[in-house]
Amino acid sequence: MLKLWQRYLTHHWDIATHAPQVITHRLAQMAHKPTASKTLVESQRMVWEKWAAANESWLAFWTSMHKSARWPVPGHPMRPMSPAKVHAQAQRAAVQTLRAAGLALHPVSRRVKANSKRLGGVGTKKR
Repeated sequence: MLKLWQRYLTHHWDIATHAPQVITHRLAQMAHKPTASKTLVESQRMVWEKWAAANESWLAFWTSMHKSARWPVPGHPMRPMSPAKVHAQAQRAAVQTLRAAGLALHPVSRRVKANSKRLGGVGTKKR
């Protein structure tokens, strides 16, 4: 479970640190030369990348949560489950939710880091 937390927080950190750099670069580019063809292409690319990342995130989240639908349903109300079974199911639910969140953030994190690198963000090498 620690690895899942680490993966989730890494994606979260990547988005939190690289997204402002990308936004700043793109807004400065738009303010400097709003009608330049490079600026227009970059603006269009920005919109399409958001849609693609959102679709990938939704698919990853949905697929991960769909796999979790195989969990056993809690027992009959007249025969309550033991506390150990309730705890085990809650633990599995927490792990599955954390896994789904990490998978959902991965496409966004990947694209933000790639854009930051491509646009020459702070702490990245422009190739």
